Amino acid sequence: KRNGYTATSIARKLTSIKKFHAFCFADISGINSDPAKLISASKKEVHLPDSIRTIGVESFMYQTKLRYVAFNDNITSIGMNAFGMGFSAEAKEMIITALPTNLITLGVGAFTSHGGLSITSLPKGLATVPNDCFKWCPNIHIDTFGGDDSALVAIGDNAFFGAGKDKGKITTLYFGDKITRLGSSSFAEYGSVSGVDAIVTSNDISILDWDLNSIFGKEVDVSNTGI
Repeated sequence: KRNGYTATSIARKLTSIKKFHAFCFADISGINSDPAKLISASKKEVHLPDSIRTIGVESFMYQTKLRYVAFNDNITSIGMNAFGMGFSAEAKEMIITALPTNLITLGVGAFTSHGGLSITSLPKGLATVPNDCFKWCPNIHIDTFGGDDSALVAIGDNAFFGAGKDKGKITTLYFGDKITRLGSSSFAEYGSVSGVDAIVTSNDISILDWDLNSIFGKEVDVSNTGI
């Protein structure tokens, strides 16, 4: 924590970062999967080798000065609050434009309140978006969840609560027919102030299982659904 390093390379045979708070509060400006891509010797950086599969609980929490992240696509798990509370009002560069291609597990609050997360889709192997995962991430802009080639089946409580505020209104959300659960307030205040207006899904799930006010924080148009 706050160790004053300029650059740190993690051993290439290491497969996980498990230590609680491993780099929490370390004042990092960049995370790169390739040490050859060092952006500036004056920047404090962490290089994650391709061997890394797991990023553990709160590993990079409170990284408010982080300006870029280059994940390797071998990462399959990102733990609880791993990049949580990474919001910085001064961050003008979007630092995470894609999650690892082979990601299958996200922890509760993994990216909560992260100002630099600018993604437009989720990895196809991700089955569950857990509670609070992308809550208050202002630069997310995803309108399609699940589908024929997606493993997504559940979205937890507050998962996208208040997300996408800086990316403009998302009028309609599309849900794949494998999704069986949308948690409480999972999409409340999603997008601009007025929130989502309509949903589209071929699901024939019962209206009793879809408490729309609870999920979206308002009534939404369900005329293009199986509800």
